Amino acid sequence: MNVVIPLFEGDAATVRQANQDILARCDAVILFYGAGDEAWKRTVENDLIKMKAYRDRKPLLANYVYLASPSTDDKRELIELEEPNLIAGLDGFAEVEMMSFLNLMKS
Repeated sequence: MNVVIPLFEGDAATVRQANQDILARCDAVILFYGAGDEAWKRTVENDLIKMKAYRDRKPLLANYVYLASPSTDDKRELIELEEPNLIAGLDGFAEVEMMSFLNLMKS
């Protein structure tokens, strides 16, 4: 299993194209929601929705959100609503929940 982290530095067009290329080739996505705010998360989620257009109908094996500190009202609400494919790591590494994700990669 290879892990690829999105590009964050460079001009906007280069970053956007590099990240689209990653999303077009990947088998799974974990959106790491730590220090970013709710607006950032929604922007990234919109990019994930758009990625279907350049994946040639190749479905993702998994698409998860990993919640990391700091704790926010939005993150606590996601946990309370039992949002699907959520890994709640606000209190530290969520090993058991990560295993669900990793097991999907083995199939």
